[in-house]
Amino acid sequence: MKALITLLLAMSLTANAWLFLRPFGGGHASEVANLRSAQSAHLSTGQGPDFPVADAKLLAALDTTDLVLLRDQLRAAGVDDPSIRGVIEGALRQRYREQVSAWRVERLRTAWWRGGRSAPGESAPSQRKLVDDQLRTLLGPDPLDLADAEVRYDFLSPEKRRLLAMIDLDYAELQARVPAARTNAALKSDLDQQQLLTKERQKDLLAALTPDERAEYDLRFSSSAAMNSRRFATIEVTEPEFRIVEPIVDALRQQETGLPNDPNLLATRADIEQRTMDKLVAVLGYDRAVDYVWGVDSGPYVDTVSLLHEANLPTTNASHLLQLAAETGIQAAAIHADMSSTPEQKRAALAALQQSVRPQLDALVPPAMQAKLPESAISWFTVMSDGQYQMYRPVMYGSGWMVPSSFSVMTPPKEPRSAVPQPRAPGK
Repeated sequence: MKALITLLLAMSLTANAWLFLRPFGGGHASEVANLRSAQSAHLSTGQGPDFPVADAKLLAALDTTDLVLLRDQLRAAGVDDPSIRGVIEGALRQRYREQVSAWRVERLRTAWWRGGRSAPGESAPSQRKLVDDQLRTLLGPDPLDLADAEVRYDFLSPEKRRLLAMIDLDYAELQARVPAARTNAALKSDLDQQQLLTKERQKDLLAALTPDERAEYDLRFSSSAAMNSRRFATIEVTEPEFRIVEPIVDALRQQETGLPNDPNLLATRADIEQRTMDKLVAVLGYDRAVDYVWGVDSGPYVDTVSLLHEANLPTTNASHLLQLAAETGIQAAAIHADMSSTPEQKRAALAALQQSVRPQLDALVPPAMQAKLPESAISWFTVMSDGQYQMYRPVMYGSGWMVPSSFSVMTPPKEPRSAVPQPRAPGK
């Protein structure tokens, strides 16, 4: 069959070779078998130059008007499945191109003054209907598509991988038939159908898994895992760390999703996040927990890491810099909320706070480098000279960065603000 495959590739049979083929009358199976026998004889005698001739006769004898018969003829002749798929796909694509060409000619002939191909009316022939659907009906799912789908589930047994891959391909085919999948002018009913198919696919996938398999599945495909993927990449999380952190963060997200929208919402959320941070410190250690809390790629963290790396300084100083900013903001907010102090006294206390944290700042980023820091990595410190402070709040999942809010101690404090959860070092 190598000679046949070589000929198929050389002639680009999946696209143009079928222009050279022609249907013929009866006796298909016997003629095909005879031609294959002749080819086998050539193979056994080593007459290499004659191989393509025999294969060309075989191909020329095939009838492309009946693809079911064509498939059966090729199988009877001993052609391997990938070659059969290539031949039939070539025939289908040739038919499709002929119909598209005829449609274009007709539109230009009868509607050129209304825009030709873009004129209202019958849409162009569908490749999905004329090629993809028919190919799947004749030969089943493409083995290459199936192999690609199975890769997602390499943590499962081969049988379970194949089952989940088939579920994915079946639902992908169903979703491709919904108009919302193929146009921007989606109707609500189409969107509802898409959402229903997505839910049903998920239900079928999960129903096929054991509890242990489900745990592995969630580690890879849960919504929180997807939301955190960029954060995990940014701070170079290892697989053991991921297996520790992901369930903790997933539990946090599920808890917050179910919180009632009442006056205690912010306080309740802050309490849940603080307990989660305490867990992260317990299982990862304080320094690594700080990396997780602040290591998002949409804020100043990445640029600060790059700056530290160029100066051969510990890159973990980037997350500790943001942690220092958050802790300083909490202390500044306490100064602002002190009702026994005048605005001038508060401003003086804020200036004193600025000086007290300077040694920690300089230890993390030398003074000569501080001007190169992103503004949002150093503004918390510089604004204190003007009687202002900023509140840095961590985001526990996803890759979003919460822009810090600025406050002036010269103005009356607003209503009490909710606590700001922070990683707490042991002993604090």
